[in-house]
Amino acid sequence: MESNLQPQGSVRLRARLALSFSVMTSLAIGITILILYVNFRAELRQQLRLRAINLAAAAALQQNGDEFEQIKSGQDPLHEKFRIQNLKIRRVDPDIEYVFTATKDKDGLYFVVDAGEPGEENIAQYGERYEEPSELLWENYDTMTGAIADADIYTDDYGSFISSYAPIFTSDGRRVGVIGLDFTVTTVIAKERQFLWLSLGVFLSTLPFVILFGLVLGSRLAAPISALADVAGEFAAGGKSQRAQIKSRVIEIAELVKDFNMMTDTVSDLIEGLEKRVVERTAFAEKARLEAELARQEAEAQAWFARGQAQLAEIMRGELDISTLANNVTSFLSQYLGAHSGALFMVSGDVLKLTGHYACMGRKNRKDEFRLDENLIGEAARSTRVIKLMSIPKDAPLIASSLGSAKPNQILIAPIGSEEKALGVLEFSTLDEFSAEHENFLRRVSESIAIAFRTAQTRIRMNELLAQSQQQAEELQAQEEELRAANEELHAQAERLRAQQ
Repeated sequence: MESNLQPQGSVRLRARLALSFSVMTSLAIGITILILYVNFRAELRQQLRLRAINLAAAAALQQNGDEFEQIKSGQDPLHEKFRIQNLKIRRVDPDIEYVFTATKDKDGLYFVVDAGEPGEENIAQYGERYEEPSELLWENYDTMTGAIADADIYTDDYGSFISSYAPIFTSDGRRVGVIGLDFTVTTVIAKERQFLWLSLGVFLSTLPFVILFGLVLGSRLAAPISALADVAGEFAAGGKSQRAQIKSRVIEIAELVKDFNMMTDTVSDLIEGLEKRVVERTAFAEKARLEAELARQEAEAQAWFARGQAQLAEIMRGELDISTLANNVTSFLSQYLGAHSGALFMVSGDVLKLTGHYACMGRKNRKDEFRLDENLIGEAARSTRVIKLMSIPKDAPLIASSLGSAKPNQILIAPIGSEEKALGVLEFSTLDEFSAEHENFLRRVSESIAIAFRTAQTRIRMNELLAQSQQQAEELQAQEEELRAANEELHAQAERLRAQQ
């Protein structure tokens, strides 16, 4: 009886060991395939989202905010212009399902131009209310400064999409609308399914080999199989560096250990390769995002420069006296640069005299006149270069209001005029910091400010000469009247003398 029962117990043990080996190996392969699928799926969706953000940002740059603001109906020629323009954007990427522009009033969002082919269904008309905008668009419309996109796929009556949005600005920086791009995820889902089926095929194709190895080698997997199962369990739990270190004189066991290690190496290499691809794709996407961000910042900086120059030219326009012009320039530049006080000094002989100011009158330690060889004000006039002072002395004039006062954090001094000769000097102080853009802006507008002051000085001088000429003409006319009266008196006396003779 014992001799009959022992072989039966051995068979059951071999079967259990073979089954355990097959299940553990299959589980390891299955988990690996699942990880690959999840990573692949996340990478596809992230790529679509980044592509949606980049295309939305590019599309927003093509929108003329000044013309967009003028569209008042669907029959407006500008409406057709925007429809054709955005239809071209829609055709750039086959995954773009819809391209639309919208704006907001007191009643909510409504469509302005929905780029579609004539007669195409599901295209919104001008003025049609955007009844159910995405939560992302609704929450970010009033604060959006750049392109944004949905974090994940959403589904509505028209299909499954990832949408991106970007603000539309006018030339003076006002937000007048938003452009939206709806990307269909049909292609992404198809690729995900294709990868999933391929992964299942690989899994199912390897499964018979795993079972075969378990059945063939099960008779010799009594002691070594426990150690091998432990290694397989650790590998299945995510330990990609785990390798079987089992020594056995049985050739089959040694071969099994070798095959197992080869399999884990192959799977590990595959995972590492995919992880490397994910890292590379992520780095590429991040580089593209940074480049887009740098381009956006450069565009914003250029717009800021242009807007400031245009507004400065506007406040200097007209026949202004020197004092009014100086106060206008100082007030505008202080506010535009974020300064908390400012002053403008004009060169008069060998001194600089305070001519314009902003929030700096009535302060202690303030001087209204400096020699050209005195302190940094004179240095800026002599050297015609911008000076930024970051170490502020204790006795520097404070920035004050009715509630209190504080020492400035930085002072910025800039000459007015060309590189050869300064016509005056601008001085600003702030509790924050002046950037390199602020310095470059002052360099750009220096000459135009100098021209405005030269023009005002020339106009004042011409008015003075004109007044002087008019006064001289009036004096000559008065002298002529006196001579005429004297001649008439002499003539009358001569007549009387002749009459007496």
